[in-house]
Amino acid sequence: MLKVMVKKQGKNYGGYFITLLFLILFSLSLGCSEEGTISGNGNDSIYVQNRDINIEKLDELSIKDVLNPDDYHVIFALHRTERKKILENRGWKEWIITENSYFEMFKNDTTLAVKGQNIPQALKDSIIRECSEKERYLPFENLKYQEKWIPSEKDTKTYFQYCEKLRRGRDSQNNCNFNLRTPGDIIVCHGGDAIPVLGHAGIVVKSGTPSQSDVVSSYSKGGVKYDNIIKYNTHYDRAALLGIHTWPYNGPTTRAKAVSYARSKVGKPYGCWLNKWDQSRFYCSSIAWAAYYWPSHWYARIDLDDERTPQWVAPDELLASPRTYVKSVSW
Repeated sequence: MLKVMVKKQGKNYGGYFITLLFLILFSLSLGCSEEGTISGNGNDSIYVQNRDINIEKLDELSIKDVLNPDDYHVIFALHRTERKKILENRGWKEWIITENSYFEMFKNDTTLAVKGQNIPQALKDSIIRECSEKERYLPFENLKYQEKWIPSEKDTKTYFQYCEKLRRGRDSQNNCNFNLRTPGDIIVCHGGDAIPVLGHAGIVVKSGTPSQSDVVSSYSKGGVKYDNIIKYNTHYDRAALLGIHTWPYNGPTTRAKAVSYARSKVGKPYGCWLNKWDQSRFYCSSIAWAAYYWPSHWYARIDLDDERTPQWVAPDELLASPRTYVKSVSW
């Protein structure tokens, strides 16, 4: 958002008004995208961040079998309208948040419902306080209006390879206090992703002195595997440590079951398509979600997803879930 402050100086405001009008018109010409702008040049091409891209090239991106890093660079530099057209043609799905606050998401949430039982008032009060905390750490407006795309099956692998390429070479680090971690906590973080607010997740399976088996996550290369907790401070520019509300179950027992589930899946392949129900393969946020969902009883599932996107669960959703609360955050 472009903010222009007009300072009074004497009685001649004409120059300032002209400048202000020019800046407003200029900002409107940029459109809504922060990644880049497009404009026609009269030669059937689009100007994208100092590059002329032929319109036929954009049409080709909609049907190309395999996208490469240069293709993604072009797509994410486009104005939102053109990007949306290409991604939807390729089968990508956009996650659009209709609520206007964390509290509204909590009020509309159905994942805390347990047949025959009402949510304890103390839990409600706690979640309401935690909604305010999340708003302080990550304003809901930022979560709501940031573009959030789910890659199509054919693009999942190359998209995450592109995200990893963006991350490499960056001086990415954060100061999230992972000394507060307890087995069963969830980590969400960002570093090098092309669009998401948060692009990676994992579940803590060990506390104490850092080791090679502190966290379980999943990667396009290597599938489900262990991580050293130190990696989550040194490889990502933003990170948050989340605790879990386990109601109506006992907390320590439930977290222990989640840890056991996550450990049992080490070695499973990466889920090339984002179907969270598949227990034979996983992506980063699905292993964290599944570790609580599947060990709980069918009539009282611990569901960290709000069900607005029934086939997938993103790291952003783990943060927004009323079942999670912030223990430490780096931003």
